[in-house]
Amino acid sequence: MSSIQASVGRGGLNHAEDTRQIQTLLNRHPDLPGVPLLVDGVIGPVTIAAIETFQGRHVGMALPDGRVDPGGRTLSLLSAAPVAGGQEDWTGDSAQWPEKKKLLSLHPSMRRAVELMLEKLRARGFRPKIFYAWRSLGLQQALYETGRSQVAFSFHNATRPDGHPEALAVDIIDSRYGWEDRPETAAFWQALGEEAAILGLYWGGSWESFRDYAHVQFYDNDRLAEIRRLHGL
Repeated sequence: MSSIQASVGRGGLNHAEDTRQIQTLLNRHPDLPGVPLLVDGVIGPVTIAAIETFQGRHVGMALPDGRVDPGGRTLSLLSAAPVAGGQEDWTGDSAQWPEKKKLLSLHPSMRRAVELMLEKLRARGFRPKIFYAWRSLGLQQALYETGRSQVAFSFHNATRPDGHPEALAVDIIDSRYGWEDRPETAAFWQALGEEAAILGLYWGGSWESFRDYAHVQFYDNDRLAEIRRLHGL
């Protein structure tokens, strides 16, 4: 992760070198207002607006503060470079893709958070495996019709206009147990929920109406319709 010496943005110390670094990172996200920014080391309203928009879209902050703090979540997710368009084949059963490809099918901010979560789970003695990251609308519809999902569109289905997957949800199991009803599985679900909470993610095992223990997503469910509109789906 990139590092800065002090806070940058609204109310920050805004050291010139730190500011240039943040401006450079913001310029890697073409969906932000004012990008490309002038990398001049000077904080102004355009740079602050870009930080706030990034926090709202990619960090999930309901009230963006327009500030990037050393070691904070905004900096962590801002440092995750967007995936450049490539020649990956995104067809077929996405549950059977190798883990690297599944990670590439996640939104850059979600991918970084999932990588950290997998690392923490392994350190706790588990063997986490991504079962689903991105999945197609066709597969989502099939899951919905068979009662395995409560929605016909989910954060798993988020896709860029150019067709590149940009999922905002992931299903993670322990490769030894899957969904088996056993104490070891329950311990894994608890750990998954704990690590998701630390990263500011939302865990399906905490839902009252439908407990989806393997599921973790970037935003709360109240933003699902907004994400669908943004992706034109």
